[in-house]
Amino acid sequence: MARLAEKPLCSEEEMAMLQSFSQSRTLEYRMVQRAKLVLLSVEGQPDSEIAKTLNMDPNTVATWR
Repeated sequence: MARLAEKPLCSEEEMAMLQSFSQSRTLEYRMVQRAKLVLLSVEGQPDSEIAKTLNMDPNTVATWR
């Protein structure tokens, strides 16, 4: 059975900032990806699903998370 990572907690202010970052066309690609990763984590998605959604290596998702 896969181990579940702890769901991160974000304030409303942090969520708004992450939403903004995830939709940015001027930030670095890695910052946009990380923002998307955190948003999906907050929604409760497991690392494997986040990796599929963002087309990333599962180990990278686990490290960034």
